[in-house]
Amino acid sequence: MVVIAAAVVVVLAVSLGGVRLPANGCELISSSALATYAPGARCERHAGNSQGGATSRLAGWQGRSSSGRFSQVTVDVVATVFPTSAKASQDFTGFRRILLDGVDDPNSRFTTPDHRDISGPGDRAFIIYQVDRSFTDFAGGQLIVQYGTAVFQVSYFATLARHDGTAIGQKQAEDGVIALANDVLDQVD
Repeated sequence: MVVIAAAVVVVLAVSLGGVRLPANGCELISSSALATYAPGARCERHAGNSQGGATSRLAGWQGRSSSGRFSQVTVDVVATVFPTSAKASQDFTGFRRILLDGVDDPNSRFTTPDHRDISGPGDRAFIIYQVDRSFTDFAGGQLIVQYGTAVFQVSYFATLARHDGTAIGQKQAEDGVIALANDVLDQVD
Protein backbone atom coordinates (compact mmCIF):
# COMPACT_ATOMS: atom_id res chain seq x y z
CA MET A 1 0.00 0.00 0.00
CA VAL A 2 1.35 3.42 -0.97
CA VAL A 3 0.14 6.48 0.86
CA ILE A 4 0.78 9.84 -0.68
CA ALA A 5 0.12 12.86 1.43
CA ALA A 6 0.43 16.46 0.48
CA ALA A 7 -0.01 19.58 2.45
CA VAL A 8 -0.85 22.91 0.99
CA VAL A 9 -0.25 25.99 3.08
CA VAL A 10 -2.00 29.12 1.96
CA VAL A 11 -1.12 32.40 3.58
CA LEU A 12 -3.91 34.92 3.26
CA ALA A 13 -4.14 38.55 4.09
CA VAL A 14 -5.05 38.89 7.76
CA SER A 15 -7.08 41.63 9.39
CA LEU A 16 -6.88 41.93 13.17
CA GLY A 17 -7.68 44.92 15.33
CA GLY A 18 -8.12 47.18 12.33
CA VAL A 19 -4.68 46.35 10.90
CA ARG A 20 -4.59 44.40 7.64
CA LEU A 21 -1.39 42.45 7.05
CA PRO A 22 -0.83 41.43 3.43
CA ALA A 23 -0.34 37.77 2.55
CA ASN A 24 3.08 38.60 1.11
CA GLY A 25 5.47 40.54 3.34
CA CYS A 26 6.95 42.20 0.24
CA GLU A 27 3.72 44.21 0.05
CA LEU A 28 4.45 45.92 3.38
CA ILE A 29 6.19 48.80 1.58
CA SER A 30 5.01 50.46 -1.63
CA SER A 31 7.15 50.49 -4.75
CA SER A 32 7.13 54.31 -4.72
CA ALA A 33 8.58 54.45 -1.19
CA LEU A 34 11.25 51.93 -2.17
CA ALA A 35 12.09 53.95 -5.30
CA THR A 36 12.58 57.03 -3.13
CA TYR A 37 14.47 55.59 -0.16
CA ALA A 38 15.96 52.35 -1.48
CA PRO A 39 16.34 52.71 -5.24
CA GLY A 40 17.07 49.40 -6.92
CA ALA A 41 16.29 47.36 -3.80
CA ARG A 42 14.43 44.11 -4.32
CA CYS A 43 12.49 42.07 -1.81
CA GLU A 44 14.78 39.10 -1.22
CA ARG A 45 13.02 37.37 1.62
CA HIS A 46 9.62 37.31 3.19
CA ALA A 47 7.68 35.10 5.56
CA GLY A 48 4.52 34.90 7.59
CA ASN A 49 3.86 33.35 10.95
CA SER A 50 1.00 32.92 13.43
CA GLN A 51 1.72 31.96 17.00
CA GLY A 52 0.02 32.50 20.33
CA GLY A 53 -2.72 34.65 18.83
CA ALA A 54 -0.23 36.97 17.11
CA THR A 55 0.26 37.12 13.36
CA SER A 56 3.47 38.38 11.75
CA ARG A 57 4.79 39.27 8.35
CA LEU A 58 8.40 40.08 7.65
CA ALA A 59 10.31 41.13 4.60
CA GLY A 60 13.76 42.33 3.64
CA TRP A 61 14.91 44.37 0.67
CA GLN A 62 18.49 44.77 -0.53
CA GLY A 63 19.99 46.72 -3.34
CA ARG A 64 23.42 47.52 -4.75
CA SER A 65 24.16 50.15 -7.31
CA SER A 66 27.19 51.50 -9.10
CA SER A 67 25.31 54.74 -9.73
CA GLY A 68 22.93 56.81 -7.64
CA ARG A 69 22.98 57.95 -4.01
CA PHE A 70 23.76 54.60 -2.39
CA SER A 71 26.10 51.77 -3.24
CA GLN A 72 24.24 49.49 -0.83
CA VAL A 73 20.86 49.80 0.86
CA THR A 74 18.98 47.45 3.19
CA VAL A 75 15.39 47.72 4.44
CA ASP A 76 13.80 45.25 6.84
CA VAL A 77 10.25 45.19 8.22
CA VAL A 78 8.65 42.96 10.83
CA ALA A 79 4.92 43.60 11.32
CA THR A 80 3.10 41.78 14.13
CA VAL A 81 -0.56 42.07 15.06
CA PHE A 82 -1.54 40.95 18.55
CA PRO A 83 -4.96 40.04 19.95
CA THR A 84 -4.90 43.08 22.27
CA SER A 85 -3.17 46.44 22.51
CA ALA A 86 -1.82 45.36 25.92
CA LYS A 87 0.07 42.48 24.23
CA ALA A 88 1.33 44.89 21.56
CA SER A 89 2.52 47.26 24.28
CA GLN A 90 4.43 44.43 25.99
CA ASP A 91 6.14 43.54 22.69
CA PHE A 92 7.01 47.18 21.99
CA THR A 93 8.50 47.61 25.45
CA GLY A 94 10.43 44.34 25.21
CA PHE A 95 11.94 45.12 21.82
CA ARG A 96 12.80 48.67 22.93
CA ARG A 97 14.61 47.17 25.94
CA ILE A 98 16.56 44.78 23.66
CA LEU A 99 17.72 47.71 21.49
CA LEU A 100 18.71 49.74 24.55
CA ASP A 101 20.63 46.78 26.03
CA GLY A 102 22.80 46.78 22.90
CA VAL A 103 23.60 50.51 23.07
CA ASP A 104 26.49 50.22 25.51
CA ASP A 105 27.58 46.70 24.53
CA PRO A 106 31.25 46.89 23.46
CA ASN A 107 30.76 43.63 21.54
CA SER A 108 27.90 45.03 19.48
CA ARG A 109 28.42 45.35 15.74
CA PHE A 110 27.09 48.93 15.92
CA THR A 111 27.83 52.11 17.79
CA THR A 112 24.75 54.08 18.72
CA PRO A 113 25.24 57.85 18.60
CA ASP A 114 21.57 58.54 19.33
CA HIS A 115 18.33 56.90 20.46
CA ARG A 116 15.07 58.34 21.76
CA ASP A 117 11.30 58.11 21.96
CA ILE A 118 9.58 60.19 19.27
CA SER A 119 5.99 61.28 18.71
CA GLY A 120 4.65 59.34 15.76
CA PRO A 121 4.35 57.54 13.57
CA GLY A 122 1.72 55.40 15.25
CA ASP A 123 0.66 55.64 18.88
CA ARG A 124 4.25 55.59 20.14
CA ALA A 125 7.64 55.15 18.56
CA PHE A 126 11.30 54.66 19.46
CA ILE A 127 14.13 55.47 17.05
CA ILE A 128 17.79 54.54 17.12
CA TYR A 129 20.64 55.69 14.83
CA GLN A 130 23.55 53.28 14.43
CA VAL A 131 26.91 53.13 12.66
CA ASP A 132 28.59 49.82 11.84
CA ARG A 133 31.86 49.44 13.77
CA SER A 134 33.53 47.41 11.00
CA PHE A 135 32.25 49.29 7.96
CA THR A 136 31.96 52.88 9.16
CA ASP A 137 30.34 53.94 5.88
CA PHE A 138 27.34 51.66 6.64
CA ALA A 139 24.83 53.29 8.97
CA GLY A 140 21.11 53.72 9.42
CA GLY A 141 18.10 53.86 11.64
CA GLN A 142 15.80 51.44 13.37
CA LEU A 143 12.30 52.38 14.39
CA ILE A 144 9.80 50.52 16.56
CA VAL A 145 6.19 51.64 16.23
CA GLN A 146 3.13 50.58 18.19
CA TYR A 147 -0.10 51.22 16.30
CA GLY A 148 -3.14 49.91 18.18
CA THR A 149 -2.76 46.14 18.41
CA ALA A 150 0.24 46.07 16.05
CA VAL A 151 3.99 46.55 16.42
CA PHE A 152 6.23 47.37 13.48
CA GLN A 153 10.00 47.10 13.46
CA VAL A 154 11.52 48.96 10.52
CA SER A 155 15.23 49.30 9.74
CA TYR A 156 16.91 51.31 7.01
CA PHE A 157 20.68 51.13 6.45
CA ALA A 158 22.73 52.46 3.57
CA THR A 159 26.23 53.06 2.30
CA LEU A 160 26.71 56.32 0.46
CA ALA A 161 27.94 55.97 -3.11
CA ARG A 162 30.88 58.32 -2.48
CA HIS A 163 32.97 55.44 -1.04
CA ASP A 164 34.92 57.90 1.08
CA GLY A 165 34.06 56.37 4.44
CA THR A 166 31.10 58.69 4.93
CA ALA A 167 28.10 57.05 6.52
CA ILE A 168 24.52 58.01 5.81
CA GLY A 169 23.87 60.89 8.17
CA GLN A 170 21.59 60.70 11.18
CA LYS A 171 18.98 63.05 9.74
CA GLN A 172 18.88 61.19 6.42
CA ALA A 173 18.68 57.81 8.19
CA GLU A 174 15.94 58.95 10.56
CA ASP A 175 13.94 60.71 7.83
CA GLY A 176 14.18 57.56 5.71
CA VAL A 177 13.17 55.07 8.38
CA ILE A 178 10.27 57.30 9.53
CA ALA A 179 9.02 57.73 5.95
CA LEU A 180 9.26 53.97 5.36
CA ALA A 181 7.38 53.27 8.61
CA ASN A 182 4.66 55.74 7.60
CA ASP A 183 4.41 53.91 4.28
CA VAL A 184 4.05 50.58 6.08
CA LEU A 185 1.21 52.05 8.15
CA ASP A 186 -0.44 53.25 4.92
CA GLN A 187 -0.17 49.72 3.48
CA VAL A 188 -1.79 48.02 6.49
CA ASP A 189 -4.50 50.57 7.28
